[in-house]
Amino acid sequence: MPQPALSKKLNPKQKGTNEKQVTISRFFDTIHTTKNRENQDADCKTRDSKNASSQSKSNCNFDAAKKRKVSHNEDTTGTSSDFGKKLKSSLSSKIRLGLHEETQSKLNAFSLSTSHDENIDLEELKNRFASGLPDLDEQNGNVAKHNGAEIYVNPEDDKTPEAECKESAAKVKTASHGSDKLKSFPTIKYTPLEQQVVDLKVKYPGTILLIECGYKYRFFGEDAQIAADVLKITCNPDHNFMTASIPTHRLFVHVQRLVTAGYKVGVVKQTETAALKAASDNKSSVFMRQLTALYTKSTLIGEDVAPLNDIACSDDTEANVSQYLMSIFETPCEENKKSNESLSIGLVAVHPATGDLIYDCFNDVISRNHLETRIMHIQPVEILLPSTLSEATERLLKDTSILSSTADDCIRIERLPEKKFDYQQAFETVSNFYGNDHTIGGVIRLHDVVGLPPTVISCLSALISYLTEFKLERVLKLSSGFKCFSLESSYMKLPAKSVQNLELLKNLTSGKSKGSLFWVLNKTLTKFGERRLRSWVCNPLMKKRDIDERQLAVEELLSNKCECFDAMKKCLFKLGDLERGLTAILHKKCSPLEFATVCLSLKNIASIFHTQKNMFADQIASPLLQTILQEIPDLLSDVAFFSDSVNLQHAKSNDKTQLFVDDSQFPAIKDQKSKIREVQNEIDQHRSTIRKILRVPSFNYTTVSGTEFQIEVKNNMLNTVPSEWIKISSTKTVSRFHSPFIQEKCKLLNQHKEQLEIVCNDSWIEFLNSFQERYQNYRKAVSHLAVYDCLLSLAKVAEQDDYVRPQMVDNENCIMIEDGCNPIVNLLLSEHQQYVANDTNLNDGCC
Repeated sequence: MPQPALSKKLNPKQKGTNEKQVTISRFFDTIHTTKNRENQDADCKTRDSKNASSQSKSNCNFDAAKKRKVSHNEDTTGTSSDFGKKLKSSLSSKIRLGLHEETQSKLNAFSLSTSHDENIDLEELKNRFASGLPDLDEQNGNVAKHNGAEIYVNPEDDKTPEAECKESAAKVKTASHGSDKLKSFPTIKYTPLEQQVVDLKVKYPGTILLIECGYKYRFFGEDAQIAADVLKITCNPDHNFMTASIPTHRLFVHVQRLVTAGYKVGVVKQTETAALKAASDNKSSVFMRQLTALYTKSTLIGEDVAPLNDIACSDDTEANVSQYLMSIFETPCEENKKSNESLSIGLVAVHPATGDLIYDCFNDVISRNHLETRIMHIQPVEILLPSTLSEATERLLKDTSILSSTADDCIRIERLPEKKFDYQQAFETVSNFYGNDHTIGGVIRLHDVVGLPPTVISCLSALISYLTEFKLERVLKLSSGFKCFSLESSYMKLPAKSVQNLELLKNLTSGKSKGSLFWVLNKTLTKFGERRLRSWVCNPLMKKRDIDERQLAVEELLSNKCECFDAMKKCLFKLGDLERGLTAILHKKCSPLEFATVCLSLKNIASIFHTQKNMFADQIASPLLQTILQEIPDLLSDVAFFSDSVNLQHAKSNDKTQLFVDDSQFPAIKDQKSKIREVQNEIDQHRSTIRKILRVPSFNYTTVSGTEFQIEVKNNMLNTVPSEWIKISSTKTVSRFHSPFIQEKCKLLNQHKEQLEIVCNDSWIEFLNSFQERYQNYRKAVSHLAVYDCLLSLAKVAEQDDYVRPQMVDNENCIMIEDGCNPIVNLLLSEHQQYVANDTNLNDGCC
């Protein structure tokens, strides 16, 4: 009779019937006669050499069946019934050559009916057994995709694969019609840790999760395969998932590499400690774990990514200067609502590491020149978009991404649901956000934002929702960085094409900074100074008074040999990224070492500038330099309190239990430490009892391999050891024990110590909250330092040969240059090449 044909998909719609079942034909040999089956059974049981030729023939038939397509026709009732019986018999038999016992047991879980024919490919079925859950196809609810195969499932089933994933009962079901019922696949049994991972993946879709397990972070499933490819680490199967791991002390390195590759990364840490868990009711369960941090290209802020020690000291200028997160929304213009060519576009861009916030609303034509100009100036690394945008905007964003010099420089696009940009919901979100919190000085108030254009409100709402996931939303309340792109009348807004063609930031050949004007002028000593200089290059001054003020400051740095300038310059050397550090403190995402480093740096700066202010203030003529020297000491006058409150040595070891110099300001810490001392005193008093038992007057506890209060007894004195003592370890000469009293007190002591860590963490957050009240003053002081760093950079360029100060004239439009040369070309020329100087004379008469 004809054989059932193999197909790529399970087709639920068959002619003449609505019934569904699965017919597995690939696993079985062609059924010819009962004699052939008996010969095959004999070959499997005895492997007798007399039946070698018969076995070879069966194998040939089996291979032939794997290559040819077979068909199963159920139109003939009698024939299909006989064939179904034979298939059922084949399932229970052990003639399937080359199959493992576990596979055979899984196949026997099927109950097959012959009322309908559906087919499945062998390799697809093996993949389904070897892997985890199938995922529903978003565009076709009754199709499950798994490892490249598509499997039809009953759309009337109550449970989806997502729901079954949550219940740890992953089953692929098939429906039946009438009295025929099919059994489901065997339930996948997850370990407690794997079940925890499954729940976390369901809760945080689209995120690569690093799961803390002891002294390493582990990846599971597809995350492990991605990590293996990006991080160049090994990936191996373990139980039901592929896994990879990294050591805990390298977390910040690997998080940055994954984020740079464009992924959204989440860090999941253990929220329970061993001693407290042992004393709890659920001591036999797996450790509780929670997502503690999320990172993308624009939100690399926190102790897991070492902002001061790693990012700030990086030599990759282009990767660190701009980390803006931008939100874009568009609506039809009021005068032309039926056309998508001219749209009203709103945008809001925020730098989460510095607090700078830029917004704008404008009408743009189909070429999207205005939007391109703003993207070129702001240079975001990540953009939030609604699910649908106009074709012209989508094309611009695609072209902008293509212009990136490397794959890692590409803009990351995050799509949000349309409801996140809905104006009514957005207005409510913004009102609640800006109307409640007044804990930070200099925050944006509700009346400052309710009058913004509707598209800007929508973008702002999307940013609030998005940054709340990362616990970075507070940066949107800082008024010091809130400005409108179009209303900055003091600066020239160069079109995007001008920024590109003038090579202000990147050269047109390779897209790198080398060969640009910024590359020539950038002699800054700090990262925050470098960001400020970049802003100066992109936004030239327009008012003569401001230009003269900046030129006068540069000239004085060159001509005035005052000692204060050198002293002020020295404090900038090896200075971390204070701007990022302050923002990390604001978000309470800093480590004790980062906090201590920022505070100590600000304290040293305050001390140096205060000394120079008293000695040399009257010797400085530049108003800009006078402002810097006068205001910085006043803004940092109380930073010493925070610096002196923290023990630097314990901050380096990240020991929060000994972090504060004076615990009196935190009663909870003081109370917990008194409990620890009480238990330690009881253990010390127990020594007298042990000395009497062992008859050793000089006995003292020993600590070995981190285990405290061990009773060390020489092996020739073991007869004095009570039977109830618990043996910990031994060597050739001594044995070590814990008495029941010490065993009990050690458990209590460990509980108190771990409870102390929890109390210290809470006190640490409280301490950071008190720092936030002075955040605006400290940030303004760092802004003055950034300006001073930029002026030093311009002065260093100006002291080179053939540089002169240009003279600004009133009431005349002219450009006159004698023996002028292009500074970029001049630096790029080799020693044997010479640039020919040119004169330039442009005025009103030339036009």
